[in-house]
Amino acid sequence: MCSDLRFSLNSVCTQFSQTEIRDIKSDAYDKGANDFVDDMKGRLENGTGINTVLREIYTEDFIYTVDGKYYFSPINFDLKMNKLNNANFSKNSNGEITYSENGAGVSHKGIDISRYQGNIDFSKVKQSGIEYAIIRCGYRGYSGGTINDDSSFDTYMRDALSNDIKVGAYFFSQALTKDEAVEEADYVISKLKPYNVTCPVAIDVEEVNAGSSRQNTLTNEALTDTVIAFCDRIKEAGYTPMIYANSRYFAGKLDMSRLEDYEKCMHSMQMYHICHMNFQCGSILTQVLLTESQAM
Repeated sequence: MCSDLRFSLNSVCTQFSQTEIRDIKSDAYDKGANDFVDDMKGRLENGTGINTVLREIYTEDFIYTVDGKYYFSPINFDLKMNKLNNANFSKNSNGEITYSENGAGVSHKGIDISRYQGNIDFSKVKQSGIEYAIIRCGYRGYSGGTINDDSSFDTYMRDALSNDIKVGAYFFSQALTKDEAVEEADYVISKLKPYNVTCPVAIDVEEVNAGSSRQNTLTNEALTDTVIAFCDRIKEAGYTPMIYANSRYFAGKLDMSRLEDYEKCMHSMQMYHICHMNFQCGSILTQVLLTESQAM
């Protein structure tokens, strides 16, 4: 057996000086670092996003960006995790993401819409394979704090249901207190009464690109309080509550340890979304994921 100052080369113990050992370690480190940098460069050149690369390196952090800065949020591995297999996700030629099990598609396709989508031909929407729609019913102003209707809500609800498209709803929240969150939930419940709502009813919490946003000063705990108050009121009314936010809010603005009992969905840059059975917490950034029981 070679001593600490020796390396076994071809079964022969060769002794090196401390200086030689330092040089060998330095060369090995430089080679490893260069190989790592070359691999990262190749992946970026092939289209892999920088966040994807970083997340594979820092496996115990969720990494996101705000205004060009990178944030590393420690992952709480005690939280519930989904049982989806990332290899089962695929993207078709239209850019739509689907999920399969044993070669068969098990995901459902839906849309989230508000008055900004304008006039919608729901018969064509149905023909395109859309099964459900999550429709904005209203919002609270981010400055004045008044509650407002989404002017297209009733039209969208009637047209979706008449074309056999299942519906849910969401409300853009700017609640500062639990009382305001309950006020928002009560407003939503009143808007839903005329309709057969079988998909989730969501509170939409997100950053506003305005310095005067009334929620800007809320602590994480205070914001989480408003979300829970809204969801609990929705559940009391017999609907399935859900939290609608982007990855930055889930990672950096909400106390996820207090939200395990609520369904969650991610904001998407796409119009199309999918849903899948037995899914508790959204982790795929480009689609809304719901449970099969909610979508059917």
